[in-house]
Amino acid sequence: MRIYRVELMAAMLVRSTTEVRAILPFKAAEHVAGQPVTLRRNEQDWIRVTELTGQQRSFAYVVRG
Repeated sequence: MRIYRVELMAAMLVRSTTEVRAILPFKAAEHVAGQPVTLRRNEQDWIRVTELTGQQRSFAYVVRG
């Protein structure tokens, strides 16, 4: 499992930050959101997931709905 920093975002402002252990980045986002997620397009409220180990890539998701 990897460690991810999961940030709940409002536009480009960070509302909250949590560190999560998960197998995949979208699973870390779902753990924090408590709901299924999908890839972000241009939504204002979104979830940024950054690897804290490995390549330190970032991913962007939104709650499905």
